[in-house]
Amino acid sequence: VLGRRRNRLITSFGRNVNPEWVESELLGSGVLRQAWVLGEGRPSCAALLCPLDDTLPDSELQVAVQRVNGRLPDYARIGPWLRLDAALTPASGLLTANGRPRRDAIARHFAAQINQLYSNDKEQFAS
Repeated sequence: VLGRRRNRLITSFGRNVNPEWVESELLGSGVLRQAWVLGEGRPSCAALLCPLDDTLPDSELQVAVQRVNGRLPDYARIGPWLRLDAALTPASGLLTANGRPRRDAIARHFAAQINQLYSNDKEQFAS
């Protein structure tokens, strides 16, 4: 597991995932400005994504996520994801002054959307 130990998340299946590793893979896709990976206690990882180009269709974001998933082990793959309307900034209180994510603040700020992502993901597999 690469990255900071305190940022590590543990899925509901007990797998350790370093979100910084998966985020760097997502950012390496060339279409994202920001990516935040979460999934503590969840069955899969999810992501909050901010594209470089605001006009990029969600279908192309999905293709980028699928390409990255193809390089990741199953336990670290992104399941549901949410497109952010705007990039996160330090002024919002969701990033530090040097641009690092305040992961707890991000999780609290987007809690309803994150819960909806996992609800939709569950419904998709139930049908």
